[in-house]
Amino acid sequence: RVTYNAYANLYRTRAAKQQYFATVNDALLESYRSYYNLLLNQTLLQIRVKSVELSRTQLKLNEQLKAAGVGTNFAIYQSRTQLALDKQALLQQQVLVRTSALALARVLNQSMVINFIPQEKVVRELRLIDANVDIEQITDAALRMRPELKQFENLRMAANRQVQVNASGFYPSMQFFTSL
Repeated sequence: RVTYNAYANLYRTRAAKQQYFATVNDALLESYRSYYNLLLNQTLLQIRVKSVELSRTQLKLNEQLKAAGVGTNFAIYQSRTQLALDKQALLQQQVLVRTSALALARVLNQSMVINFIPQEKVVRELRLIDANVDIEQITDAALRMRPELKQFENLRMAANRQVQVNASGFYPSMQFFTSL
């Protein structure tokens, strides 16, 4: 019983260690996601700024055409409406950028006063995994490296040992006595 209990505790300890690594991985993944969400919203903000600039230019052009006698009030009203819509979308995007910065600050356990700005100015496509690596190799590496899988394997082994601990009452036992 003592031996099986020691094995069960050993496997529980190993499972707790793997759970710690899983928690670290989850925290890193959450910070990665928060940063790239901020980067996405910052990029969309740049697009919204360009859209407002384009709408202003279009409005000026339509006003100049109207002054020259070839434009219409309808085109000017359309341009004003589009400019107002673009300004509203810009404000909404600014709110999303700040919300993303706050989410990143929360994940990093930093002050909410800090406004994080992504280091990258240009978004580009990056390859995370080498193209020459086979999918089976990636799957095997994932199965080998995932701490959650190791954690649950250790918990399974601990449960098997606990069954043996519980059944130990049915096993023969020996006792030794000495006296002086």
